[in-house]
Amino acid sequence: MDAGLRASLQGSCPPHTVTPQNESGDTIVPMNLLAPHGPFRLDNSFYRSVLAGKAVLQIDQELASDGMARLIAAKFAVGPRKFRKQFARSMVKLASVHVLTGEQGEVRLNC
Repeated sequence: MDAGLRASLQGSCPPHTVTPQNESGDTIVPMNLLAPHGPFRLDNSFYRSVLAGKAVLQIDQELASDGMARLIAAKFAVGPRKFRKQFARSMVKLASVHVLTGEQGEVRLNC
């Protein structure tokens, strides 16, 4: 993880405080610190964060270390239209997944 990002995140971690919005008391930080429009707008800035070494999660940062994944991340980082188009395609594909409910599915208590 980028050293500056690590220091920033560590500085954002106050003592655990339970509030109505955060019943667990866990520290909440945005997952994409480079998002120009804030953490609640979906855009391609996540990929710019990854390529800049500023992904919060290690699994996200690994996108920048794999050849094919890095190429895709770079394509989305510079092409907001490409990102939005592929995101829409992915959501349509995800909608076709049939969720198992009741006794049909399996609830994993330990993933």
